[in-house]
Amino acid sequence: MHCRTLLKTGCDNITLLGTTGDATTFSVEQRLAVVRAVVDAGLPLARVMVGTGLCALDDSVRLTQAAAGMGFAGALLLPPFYYRVLPAEELVGYVGEIVRRTAHPRRALYLHHIRQNTGVPWPLDVVSELRRLLPRVLVGLKDSAGDLAHARAVARANPGFDVFPCSEASLGSASTDGFAGCLSAPTNPTAPCAQAAWAAQGNDAGATAVRKAAERRAIIACFPSVSSVKAALAATHSDPGLGPRGAAAAPAERRAGRPAERRPGRAHSAGVTRCALMIPAA
Repeated sequence: MHCRTLLKTGCDNITLLGTTGDATTFSVEQRLAVVRAVVDAGLPLARVMVGTGLCALDDSVRLTQAAAGMGFAGALLLPPFYYRVLPAEELVGYVGEIVRRTAHPRRALYLHHIRQNTGVPWPLDVVSELRRLLPRVLVGLKDSAGDLAHARAVARANPGFDVFPCSEASLGSASTDGFAGCLSAPTNPTAPCAQAAWAAQGNDAGATAVRKAAERRAIIACFPSVSSVKAALAATHSDPGLGPRGAAAAPAERRAGRPAERRPGRAHSAGVTRCALMIPAA
């Protein structure tokens, strides 16, 4: 239900098994079960990308191959992130090996730049070299680091390469900055505003939509992002199954000692999507 709602209310695409989907806590078999469930549900796979990056190369290969074979739009790759000091040639070689071992005509790979979690970035020189070596396979980058300067530099150096910042705030100038949209966890509850901002860039309606999305994101940003996005979804759909699990399930309002809607906060300054994002895996 949630995936269909996103596609109907503003998201052009969905990224399955991303950070908000708790993907790094899932085994390979659990991830495969999730993607098979999406296939069985009859969702438009051309509008769904799958997170397939793991520390183990064989696991990343298996998931990337499965995503392509099932007909998903693309695969989102984390870097190999346990050993954090990796020279550029090893990052290039890692992606090259995944491409070599997942020969499939429908492969489309996106790099996931989230260095605050992984400790391993996708630097500009590595992205540009991979784009040079794999122009038909490597098609984009999701910048979840909130670094607009890096996102702009990647877009500027690689024409035709889809760069997605991680905040709705960038939608107001997305076309000018060379962005293809925004991939953002808060787009789960802000999708209508995000789509309006993308469609109305450069005019008052677009600016108003950006402001509304930022206001909603500011509430979410007062608390741990993954839990607060899930809590917002559970409330929106009146479905506790969409909410956070375990210790994280305690209401954000109770942990904070006050209602979320009354807690001041700031929206992150970053960018929005053609609008799509990470969904929680129930």
